[in-house]
Amino acid sequence: MNEIRKDHLNESYFVNFDDERFFDFTIEDFQTMYELLIELYGERDTFFFDEIQNIQGWERFVIRLHDDKKKVYVTGSNASMLSRELGTHLTGRHLPKMSL
Repeated sequence: MNEIRKDHLNESYFVNFDDERFFDFTIEDFQTMYELLIELYGERDTFFFDEIQNIQGWERFVIRLHDDKKKVYVTGSNASMLSRELGTHLTGRHLPKMSL
C-alpha cells in the first residue's frame, strides 16, 4: 500500500483501523469519519484503508465510495480478507492483490 500511496500523499486519505481509537467504531460511524476527513483535509477522491476488516460491514461503505467514483484501496492482514465471501460483497469492484 505504501508504494501506491507515496504517489498520492497530498490527494488521498489514509485510515489505519488497527488504531485502538477505532475499537468501538461501527458502520454507522463511517459517514461521520468521511465528513471529518473532508473538513480536515478537503475533498479528495482516493482512500487508503488499512486493516479495514476490523470493522464489521465495512464493505457497504467501500461500495458506496466506489459507486461515487472514488478510488479505494483496502488492505488487511486477516485471513477474512481472502475469503470468497469478500469477493461476493465486492463483485465487479475489486482486484485481488496478494504477495507471497
